[in-house]
Amino acid sequence: MIDARKLILTLLISTALSGAHAETDAVTRETLTALLNAEHRAAVNVQRDQHRHPLETLTFFGIRADMTVVEMWPGSGRYYTELLAPLLRERGQYYAANFHVDEKSFDALPSVEYFAEKNAQRPDLYDRMIVTAFSDIHQSIAPPASADMVLTFRNVHNFTINGYVEDFFAAMYTALKPGGILGVVEHRGDPDVPQDPRGMSGYINQDYCIQLAEAAGFELVAASEINANPQDTKNYPEGVWTLPPTSRLKDTPENERYLAIGESDRMTLKFRKPVSARTDPMAPTSTAEGALTAPLHTVTLITPDWPELKKLLVDGMGLADSGPIPVDSNVTAQQRALWGMPADLSWTTRVLFRPGAPGTTQLRVLVTDTVTPSPRRSWSRQELGPYGMGFPTLDVFGWDEHLRALGFERATEEVEVFPVARPDGGAYPVHEAAFYGPEFLRVIAISRKGGMPQVGVYDAATNRGGPVYATQILEQADPMIEFLTQVLDLEVRSDRVWREYAVPFRFTLVHAKGSRTGHLALVEYDREHLEPPTGVPPRPPARGMVMWSFPVTDLDEILARAEGMGVAPLAGPAAYSSPALGQHRAATFIAPNGFLIEAFER
Repeated sequence: MIDARKLILTLLISTALSGAHAETDAVTRETLTALLNAEHRAAVNVQRDQHRHPLETLTFFGIRADMTVVEMWPGSGRYYTELLAPLLRERGQYYAANFHVDEKSFDALPSVEYFAEKNAQRPDLYDRMIVTAFSDIHQSIAPPASADMVLTFRNVHNFTINGYVEDFFAAMYTALKPGGILGVVEHRGDPDVPQDPRGMSGYINQDYCIQLAEAAGFELVAASEINANPQDTKNYPEGVWTLPPTSRLKDTPENERYLAIGESDRMTLKFRKPVSARTDPMAPTSTAEGALTAPLHTVTLITPDWPELKKLLVDGMGLADSGPIPVDSNVTAQQRALWGMPADLSWTTRVLFRPGAPGTTQLRVLVTDTVTPSPRRSWSRQELGPYGMGFPTLDVFGWDEHLRALGFERATEEVEVFPVARPDGGAYPVHEAAFYGPEFLRVIAISRKGGMPQVGVYDAATNRGGPVYATQILEQADPMIEFLTQVLDLEVRSDRVWREYAVPFRFTLVHAKGSRTGHLALVEYDREHLEPPTGVPPRPPARGMVMWSFPVTDLDEILARAEGMGVAPLAGPAAYSSPALGQHRAATFIAPNGFLIEAFER
């Protein structure tokens, strides 16, 4: 048998001469041919070559030894891992997006442990592979737009059965570079039999598989009959698992007939992610260099009822509470002037933050000694005024259970699962659960699936983050957008109309330049669909969300920009040290909708 390690070192010396070709080069083909006969391969995998045609399959997809390649759910069998890891070890990169131990459909831990154990036995072959995971919760299989190729072998049915096949295709799309290749091998169903959407037989109709890939944004490049088996009649008592290698009926007389058929009839499909693909509508469109304003730093809330707000934000959302914070009378006087607080109103200050997630927006809670009026009369998403805050998580359903156990009411009958269109015409799934909170605030647990980056930073230890964005309902979004972009130097990332709801609305995302967190979501309804607020201005001393605070690099430039727009500061600039912002110089402005904006320079 051939020693795989020596083979790779010898053959890959010449790959530097092969260049970046669209198809498999001669050196890669030669290396694969030798690896198929190498001593490290399991005997059972060698026996399966006659059914799986690995050389023909991989060269059909156009693999090269200098590529970054992701394989989805290689499993404990490691059939392609034995080929891909050594092939890509010297000049490429192999990602094994394996099971996650939290997989709900089966006990994945033994397989995950076995996979790691086998890799550890041959560090000369497997030490440079990167093991990631894919499940209904964990879907970052590789850094976005980093892979030249993603491969999946006999897996599509697993995700139709488990109920997140759209996430599966979206994650592969996200991981691929524009122009990257997706290779799919899958048990092919009978085209005369209507597709079971869950694919419980293990067979997937070819047109349905193509439909799933195209819905994720892929273009079909080619199809091959490399892995076809015309003897497969596809109508067995145990589905595809009747056939080898599973052979569920191996203890019955009929098994000999199934063994004679061989492994299943399989489609072999080659897709491409469009070269011009811009996949993330929230991705920065400019850099942070030279930007005047950083992401949303602090959201100020006013309430007379700290226990109820604490139940939501500390017990429910997992924020840490650093209050009550002593504030001396001089600082209070400065804040009273900057924020427009009446002389007879007293408050205590608390600062809430997300441990383990630097860069998360913090909350400054002013707990008043008397009840102040509220700008809102309800939680309606069509009522004007400050609306809510978003909290990213990998597991919306888990957070949903936690909040409901605390007694908070979800705003919708079920956790919302919906697709979001990408700029390239594809879509990715989003999970969202909104809850009613004190002061007519909504808190929104949100997860972008399909391997998309979350909407902001989160704590990897808990898989929860935020708040990372704040939302307002506006009668006219354009004046607010003009103020945020022209005065604060923020940028619009996405501006679209959502027509999937009973009442359509305009939805605009405004970010600090170069940032992926601390953004603003502005919602505009047509006037006939709006519900009036109470008439109380949505700023201090009113209750609820009343102020957004942004760090700026040049407060004087902000003041000059505001003057140029005819916007005078409510107060400031004033220099002082506060518990939430430290030593700083600040000014406040009344935004076009009456909301208070604070700009501060440290």
